[in-house]
Amino acid sequence: MLSAVTLAADGGDRDQQPRPPVVYTTPPKPARGILAVNPITDLPAGGLVTFTITQVNDDDSITGTLQLTFDPQSRTRIAEAQKGKDAPAVMTRAGVIARFRAGSACPVAHLEIDPMSMELSALRLNLPRIVLTIIEGKDEMTPQLCFLARQINVGKMRRGVIAAINQLIRGGEQEER
Repeated sequence: MLSAVTLAADGGDRDQQPRPPVVYTTPPKPARGILAVNPITDLPAGGLVTFTITQVNDDDSITGTLQLTFDPQSRTRIAEAQKGKDAPAVMTRAGVIARFRAGSACPVAHLEIDPMSMELSALRLNLPRIVLTIIEGKDEMTPQLCFLARQINVGKMRRGVIAAINQLIRGGEQEER
């Protein structure tokens, strides 16, 4: 009886603090697209893109938010196309789907995003296929993502690693091990 009281006093039954969500964003990568100004005018535009993972899906796809930070030349073209309106520095699109490139493996794995369009007022930016990288590190997320890529490559079960990644993204209560 005394040992049980001692354990509780030492924190043996203490509530654990909820784990904060883990945010993983790919390193920035240059991307160029075509800005459709009107049916007869297209202009090159681009900048740096990143992809922030928001969920890993059971079909091996990865949902996230794509962010494009325009380079200065593109911002100037956009402002001119909008007849002097301020051009945004950043365009963001949530709900973007990425997949690991076939055979991709760490230490540098590749995610592919299919061609897509992003709307900006009356303008449309058409982006080609985008390939982003996941660089394995000592953080919590990249080893899990690399393990997922390996499991996909060899056709092995991946529900557990998908659940673990989504738990990291959500944060909250820590699971017992």
